[in-house]
Amino acid sequence: MSSLDGISLGRMDSRYRVFNFIRSAGVVSRSEIAKNLGLSRASISSIVSKLIEMGLVSEVGLGHPHWGRPPTLLSLNPEIGYSLGFEIDISRTNGILADLGGNIAAYKSMPFDVKDGPDAGLKLIQGMADFLLSHGGVPRDRLVGVAVGMASPISQPEGVPMTPPIMPGWGGYPFRSRLQETLEMPVCLDNDANLGALGEFTYGKRRGVTDLVYLKVSNGIGAGFILSGRLYRGAWGVAGEIGHVNIDEDGPPCSCGSNGCLEAMAGGMAIAERALQAVRAGHPTILKEMSGDGGITVDDVIGCAAKGDETCRQILARAGSQIGIALGDLVNLLNPRMVILGGHVAMKAGALLRKPMMESLQDRAMKSSLEGLEVIYSSLKEKAVCLGGVALVFQERLRPYFKGTFI
Repeated sequence: MSSLDGISLGRMDSRYRVFNFIRSAGVVSRSEIAKNLGLSRASISSIVSKLIEMGLVSEVGLGHPHWGRPPTLLSLNPEIGYSLGFEIDISRTNGILADLGGNIAAYKSMPFDVKDGPDAGLKLIQGMADFLLSHGGVPRDRLVGVAVGMASPISQPEGVPMTPPIMPGWGGYPFRSRLQETLEMPVCLDNDANLGALGEFTYGKRRGVTDLVYLKVSNGIGAGFILSGRLYRGAWGVAGEIGHVNIDEDGPPCSCGSNGCLEAMAGGMAIAERALQAVRAGHPTILKEMSGDGGITVDDVIGCAAKGDETCRQILARAGSQIGIALGDLVNLLNPRMVILGGHVAMKAGALLRKPMMESLQDRAMKSSLEGLEVIYSSLKEKAVCLGGVALVFQERLRPYFKGTFI
């Protein structure tokens, strides 16, 4: 059976556990599932047979035996359908068409200024969706749904942005319902850092880590949490707004209305503004050559720092240290197994930002919280949020068929 519709299932808790393990493992044998989940081989055989019948799982070949007959390997069945995942960032919109296994059929990135407003965002995503389906060679009837991540808390389940500080004009706009009407298919809307966390948990190199923080450092700064294997949004969908943790009450004004927030001190726009102030104050820096029209970007700062510009290095080091202060408090509160660094600024700045961040984190967090903590870069890079959207669509589609939940 290739469709999920109309299937009545029993013993769903065990089936969900097996399905979720196969999803996390990628490719795995029945004996490995039994060993890791503590279920009998007979139970695993019965459950896997049902998942194959549902069209969720496929047999994909033979493994290398330790002894005896080679084991049959299992994987998710990508033929169940495709999903579109989008990320609306402050200056760009990214889109992905991928199957259930996270295999990308098409990808597109386009410049977009969020100041153009949500109506322009809707129009852009509609055009990108058509492009992705065409270039991916996927007919529309194979599409399960669409998800969009944006730099805003999202009221759930309405799918409405909640007064996003760095997206003026988007607050209260019924983005999910309008896009659903435009595309004529189910749409999910979520915070971009939430989807980054879900993307890494589902498709990342370290997939399946049940307690992780995805820290997105871009023009804004946000965090997404996977806690005990589930995406945590908080009571009203506002969890993870680490960018509005106060670092210095005498610091610069933040777009949220407060002063000295992490985002106003160490986000991409803040880094660029600090560099422009350094140029105007006469600090020695090769940035002077770029500021003739008064415009300096965070990419300019990172590029000059990579060339050895000491002023730019100090600006990035200060930002990294401030991020480490907030992250230390977060690590003390949540005790995650892993912190995954993502977002344009974190990925491009690399060690120039990470090294001072780690020093500050180690000074701030308790030793017991740091025990066994891994801090790594996103393996999905600029595609993390979009792939998290792909994962969210499939989880919502499959939710009614399992007693357990994915998120």
